[in-house]
Amino acid sequence: MTYSDVMTLLLTFFVVLVSMSTIDSKRKREVFGSLSATFSPNEFHSPTTPVSKENKVLEKAPGVMNDLKDMEEIKNKILEEDLELDFQENKNVQILSIQNDVLFRQGETELSPKGKALLSRLAVYLMSVDYPLLLAGHSAGMRDEFGTSFEDEKNSVELSPTWLLSLKRVQSVYRFFVSKGVPSNMLQMEAFGKYRPRYDMHRAFERQKNRRVDIVLDKRNLEWAKKMTSLTTDTPVPENFSFKDFEFKLTMPPQPQKNIDQSLGDQNMRGTK
Repeated sequence: MTYSDVMTLLLTFFVVLVSMSTIDSKRKREVFGSLSATFSPNEFHSPTTPVSKENKVLEKAPGVMNDLKDMEEIKNKILEEDLELDFQENKNVQILSIQNDVLFRQGETELSPKGKALLSRLAVYLMSVDYPLLLAGHSAGMRDEFGTSFEDEKNSVELSPTWLLSLKRVQSVYRFFVSKGVPSNMLQMEAFGKYRPRYDMHRAFERQKNRRVDIVLDKRNLEWAKKMTSLTTDTPVPENFSFKDFEFKLTMPPQPQKNIDQSLGDQNMRGTK
């Protein structure tokens, strides 16, 4: 065997090794990405792509998921009618963002007539979606929410007032969707206050855009939805719930009754309307 033959064989051997290692690392990224998304639905390893009229291509998830209905119709409606919505997506996740200015008047937690009209249109499409949806409430700082005259009373409540505000707003959206026929067992709620900003917190204009409610669809949560739906039937409810090798207790400790409206009002919020 000549020297060139030996070098060719060695090169071929190393190419095979590199190819095998690349496949393994890809599989590891998929596993870790799926686990991370389970506990942090607003943080994705694959970047989301804003939807515009120049960018209409949706990368479909593989397999049977292509036959299930997601928020594609809403995306097309945004493109057709230039609705006041922001839509971003990647292979597994779709995020529909609605600015709080559209849904609520300044400093309020009840939906405005304009907000109700918009959510009524969205509910028609969301009722037919086959995936579970996460409603995530976000707010900015209290002066961005209530005006520069707002004065924060330090240590007046245990919870952050921005978190309480985002919670009350996302609850309003949840209740409205349920009243319009969106299945409650397909909806989750989370409130993040000012602590999950999407835009720059150092610029006033950018901070305003952080005031939003996100509707998040994660195609990897479909199995979770099936299990949660089965829990709503008349079958006996087990004490534990297994999800992706994690065990969760279904028996909840008693929760103290607390009027969140009163807690929010106790902040002595003095904002302009």
